[in-house]
Amino acid sequence: MLNVLTQNSYGLGRRLILLAALLVVLAAGTLVPAADRTLPLAGLALAALIALVGTRQDRTEARRLQTPTLNQKPTFCDDIFAQEGNWVTMHHADSFTHRYLHADGNTLCETLLETHGDADQALALLRGPWSWWGRGHAREYSELRGNNTGQILVPGSFDGPATFDVISHPGTNRLTIRGRFHNVQDNVPIFPQHFVTRSHLRAEAGVLPFPFPQGTGWLGLRNQLEARLPETEATALQLTLA
Repeated sequence: MLNVLTQNSYGLGRRLILLAALLVVLAAGTLVPAADRTLPLAGLALAALIALVGTRQDRTEARRLQTPTLNQKPTFCDDIFAQEGNWVTMHHADSFTHRYLHADGNTLCETLLETHGDADQALALLRGPWSWWGRGHAREYSELRGNNTGQILVPGSFDGPATFDVISHPGTNRLTIRGRFHNVQDNVPIFPQHFVTRSHLRAEAGVLPFPFPQGTGWLGLRNQLEARLPETEATALQLTLA
């Protein structure tokens, strides 16, 4: 097992695009009968909120990333992940399994990505700037104390410590990549924590509902790892998936 710690402070971005999409969708919604409207209203409302309140948060991103709480004193909760509790499990496609603790307070959640590739390459991609972060971008990458790293991922709305484990399966090119939020603070007002957490996990798997972009998050990591497989292994993988 290889372990990497990344402390991320997430900023909110693409506000104008989201707001424009919201206005277009709401305008189109007035042209169809109410009985035929199947718009994800909660998602639309969240998009509007992100579009309208993100500016102030952007001004404080860099300051939060350098605070002692994030930079020097992360609080890890591995013992809680090993305990029973009000855990909610989510499955997205064949590659992703998520769970989160449905409770008051900060966010504790876990993502498991099943993929193929080289463990050292996966570790390097996690330790470095997250240029693979699908349909978003990373900025202000920095190397912190204790061989940790920090960066701001956009779009997003969380800040706090996260850990990532790369687990190899001997005799195969299979990898399990596990990411955990350890008491991470979400910065989306009004909406319940469990709704924000579920939206975050859907973003990691690239399956957020309209009007948010598809193919986000960890899909970029999976695609880069599988693209680097030797040609013979990649062909065998394609045959297996087919």
